[in-house]
Amino acid sequence: MHPMDDTPRPPRHFWPVAVLGLPWNAFGAWDWLMTNMRDAAYVAQLPSETMQYVDAMPYWALGTWTLGVWAAVLGSVLLLRRSRFAVHAFAASLIGLALGTVYQASIDLPAPMATGPMIAMTLVVWIGAIALLWYAVRMRKAGVLR
Repeated sequence: MHPMDDTPRPPRHFWPVAVLGLPWNAFGAWDWLMTNMRDAAYVAQLPSETMQYVDAMPYWALGTWTLGVWAAVLGSVLLLRRSRFAVHAFAASLIGLALGTVYQASIDLPAPMATGPMIAMTLVVWIGAIALLWYAVRMRKAGVLR
């Protein structure tokens, strides 16, 4: 503890979790950015059905994807800064993910997106999002986040 700061020192696991959370969420942001900017090299390696799916998304569904991805990046940055607002950002990210998942479940997905690997990836994203929110809440309760 700093003499003028009564915030407890973070536990040893804090920095590895906080540091690894940023590239984890940055990958989602990179995917969002490359897809929505129509980066030629990135889009070329995607199945054509993927871009048809993205192009057919209603604005609200694109908004949920945007919220989920960018709130997660913000949450990771705020966690690194030991800000209590990381909890809010991760919660917003989870809301975006939930609404996006509802959208995906309500439509007929193109064949490549309805496969086992894509379902597994969605599950992994859910696990990561829940874990980071849980961790931030836990660190806030411990007084580590200011």
